[in-house]
Amino acid sequence: MNSGYARWRFVLIVLLTTTVGLYLSGWLFGALKAVGDILTLYFTAWLLQFLRHGCYNSCSRLSLTPWRGVASHASLVFRSFM
Repeated sequence: MNSGYARWRFVLIVLLTTTVGLYLSGWLFGALKAVGDILTLYFTAWLLQFLRHGCYNSCSRLSLTPWRGVASHASLVFRSFM
């Protein structure tokens, strides 16, 4: 009779361990996804700054004021979405 309880106890321990493992793996996936979102945000900001730097340099070579350079860049960006 005692061995029957030991078997059920073993089954319950295995089920609880599996449940806790699945829960923790889901939590870890969510945390890694949040970190990935933050890294994607920083990479996108860096890429936009890298692309705009060339536009601003060309505007300064043409002796345009900074506001004209920003306006010309904004018009190029908005035209690309239409």
